[in-house]
Amino acid sequence: MLARINGAIHMDDSVVAHLKYRSPGTTYGQFIVITKQEDGKWSGKIMPFDDFDRFPDPK
Repeated sequence: MLARINGAIHMDDSVVAHLKYRSPGTTYGQFIVITKQEDGKWSGKIMPFDDFDRFPDPK
């Protein structure tokens, strides 16, 4: 069981996206990391892969 993840993704162009995940309950299995850039700042999110199917396909 996973309770939390704290860390960062270091990208090839020296960009660092900080990540934080806290489980609302029991979490098992695979995770997906989503990063985005808004107004020149990067942010990231870790979520259980099971929850990913409610996100729309990228355009």
